[in-house]
Amino acid sequence: MSSALHRHNELGVKQKTFWRNRRCQPLYEEHAEENWQLSNLKIGDPLGQGSFGTVFQIKTRDNATVAAIKCIKKNVLDGERELLRVKSEFSCWRALSGHPNVIRLIAFLETESHWCFVMEYIDLGSLSQVLRSNDIQLTRSQIRRIAAQLCHAVSTVHAAGYIHRDISCSNVMLTSRLDARLIDFGLSTKGHVGQNRCGSLAYMAPEVLRKRPGGCGSDWWSVGIVLFAMLMGKTPLAIHAYKKKIDLAVVSRDIRFALARATPIRISRRLKPEEKSLLIDILREDPNERLGARNNMDFDEIKRHEFFKNFDWKPLDCARATIVARLARKRLRANPVAPERRYLELE
Repeated sequence: MSSALHRHNELGVKQKTFWRNRRCQPLYEEHAEENWQLSNLKIGDPLGQGSFGTVFQIKTRDNATVAAIKCIKKNVLDGERELLRVKSEFSCWRALSGHPNVIRLIAFLETESHWCFVMEYIDLGSLSQVLRSNDIQLTRSQIRRIAAQLCHAVSTVHAAGYIHRDISCSNVMLTSRLDARLIDFGLSTKGHVGQNRCGSLAYMAPEVLRKRPGGCGSDWWSVGIVLFAMLMGKTPLAIHAYKKKIDLAVVSRDIRFALARATPIRISRRLKPEEKSLLIDILREDPNERLGARNNMDFDEIKRHEFFKNFDWKPLDCARATIVARLARKRLRANPVAPERRYLELE
């Protein structure tokens, strides 16, 4: 039995539900809906692990389009909580899929044994892979562009009423043109406060490491660590562990968390003034004082920062406005307001 056929049998080709994103880019619109049914997809090799699922490369039967599929195996023992988690991931991802720097969700389907998210395929790989590679050296201009795109995507997540909770270099994909795509909404939650500790250890904010509620400010800390890694080559935790001669892969979970809590943020004097300023402003101890979270989540503060001088925000702002307006219309349909009441609210 071929590996692709074996995977089809594992996933269970009998579908129970199916949804297709009709706002996808034209590359995917030209394919009829049946092309995205699981039985009509060629499933290739694994690309990696997401939160709670495995990601595979896929092709349509005519080999015309390459995409990716994240498959989450159903857990009978934890079915209700798992279903809520999948619904949360789907809702957040669907709401944000129109942003240029959020990975496109093409379709969602359910089989007897799995939930599956079909998404665009990103050819270059993750930012963490690029930073480890000897073949690609990011220039300061490229770092600035990736950082701007990531910041705008995260700001749009928050404007839509969600927090991501797992921002890391592994969850930022890069296209061959070095455009950023934020991925993996498996830990995302509605609202601006998350109660439990989750995410990637090296990117966890101090309040999350202390098991305190995390919110938008915690996401911005993670963005700051991504920026730190792009500028310095490694995260503060990786640098601290290296200096202490500690192998994070072999020590216990308790030791890893203790080390993360004790990790200092040392900003190199070799960095340019605007780079140091941005890191200092995002990586503040108080989550409410971090750039991006303070002043009622005023994103214009980030736009005005010297680090992003001359970056063209207009195309991204248009995408964000469309997403926010669409969500506002959806909320209005769900909770209709009498005309005179609506008028008063707009005053």
